[in-house]
Amino acid sequence: MFCVNNLAYQRIQGGFGNQLFQICAGIFLSEIYNKDKLCIDCNSNIFANNINCKKKYYKLKNTCELILTEKYYKKIKFSNGLFSIINRIFTKLSFLFKKNYIDLPNNIYDFTFHTPISYSINGYFQNYKYVDEIINKENFNEIYSIYKNSFPFYPKKNSVLIHFRYYPNDGFSIKESINPKFFRECLNNEIPKNINTIYISTDSQLSLKSILKILKMENLREYKIIDLRPLTENMEVDELIFFLSTFPTILLSNSTFSWWIGYFASIFKNSKVIAPTNKWLYKGYIHPWTDFPIKTDRFNWI
Repeated sequence: MFCVNNLAYQRIQGGFGNQLFQICAGIFLSEIYNKDKLCIDCNSNIFANNINCKKKYYKLKNTCELILTEKYYKKIKFSNGLFSIINRIFTKLSFLFKKNYIDLPNNIYDFTFHTPISYSINGYFQNYKYVDEIINKENFNEIYSIYKNSFPFYPKKNSVLIHFRYYPNDGFSIKESINPKFFRECLNNEIPKNINTIYISTDSQLSLKSILKILKMENLREYKIIDLRPLTENMEVDELIFFLSTFPTILLSNSTFSWWIGYFASIFKNSKVIAPTNKWLYKGYIHPWTDFPIKTDRFNWI
């Protein structure tokens, strides 16, 4: 039984990329405040049981075991039961506690606070400073040996991956996507000259023809263009993120899932990763990860 004063509690939220950022930040912050264990909670409903989403977060737990150093993986515990229920209640009542905001004045959503039973960590924590020392950079052989049988193929050196983020069914408008001129700029001036095949990975349900029209690539004749969705539609999220990170050249979009593809590709595969700065977003839209604080010199930013 752990002393309650030595416990940190964190409820993760969002998609897989957001979840990885949050766990890295949770470990980072729990180390600073000398908490022996970080209890990860995967539910938002106060009386939910982790069993209800076991499959989804089983993948997250497996990924954490592979990418975190042993010291930090032993620190986390996927929480359930009474401890989680009490902490969920405290999270709902967080207005009663004194909050420590992590990144004021720019961010009012990432904060911590002490409760009678734990040190509570809340927010998305999209910041590179939490990531680099937490990740086990020596484990790439084990990671890719585990996943290799799930990969549909291994990319050749003359190929480039475009990760395209556009989810109109989820209310994500085209104006929140990267300006397609970014991808054309990369193809014209940033990628190796020997590339002749473009692979496109996206969660969008639009046809490839429609996507190419949006990207203004419908008249590209010098490249073979391949839609990855038929090959990857049955892959689990952890399988997909590591498969996409095997490409030798990658053009990122403005999503945290895309960021992690690029990060794993750069540290494990020494890939060339090209990322958009905020100048490639449409006027009036700012996405925090495309610039500081998630900007990393492991990517080529244009």
